Amino acid sequence: MITFKASDKYEVSNPSQTAWRQGVNIRLANDRDLNELERLNTQIAWYHHDKAPQVFVPPGQKDREYLVKNLKDPDIHIWVAEQDDRLIGFVTANIHRNTDIPFLTTVPICWVKTIVVDEANRSTGVGKALLDAVASWARQNGAREIKLQVMEFNDSAQAFYAKLGYTTQSRTMSLELDD
Repeated sequence: MITFKASDKYEVSNPSQTAWRQGVNIRLANDRDLNELERLNTQIAWYHHDKAPQVFVPPGQKDREYLVKNLKDPDIHIWVAEQDDRLIGFVTANIHRNTDIPFLTTVPICWVKTIVVDEANRSTGVGKALLDAVASWARQNGAREIKLQVMEFNDSAQAFYAKLGYTTQSRTMSLELDD
């Protein structure tokens, strides 16, 4: 798990200047975005399935249902990056306050659930622009930090988050059991 504490040293540029120069618009998703969200989600789903088939199933109809559910959930926010009337990325996030575990703080925490940038648009500032939008929203809603999870095999995502100032806070480990 990677986390980043919202602090004054992280400046939100409205959003990434690089993305703006490329004519990218960051906005909240709506129902009309469903097909494009599904297309982008399929990219990340296949990548994860190919790298860890014991954890991730191939993309399918349930992915679309999950996206529909997220679009309707008032607690989940989805921002999209749009260029030339086409979605080239999206991020989903919500704010959670711990109420169950007594030894953890109860400060509001913004959780990034999914972020994906179209394969053809990576390393162009789109991911940063999406996370800038999340950080701005998180601050406005009282969050004290942003957390996300990233798989160990995803070196490029880890490097991207580290470049933005995210640091490793904890690590999930697993042990596969013999049948």
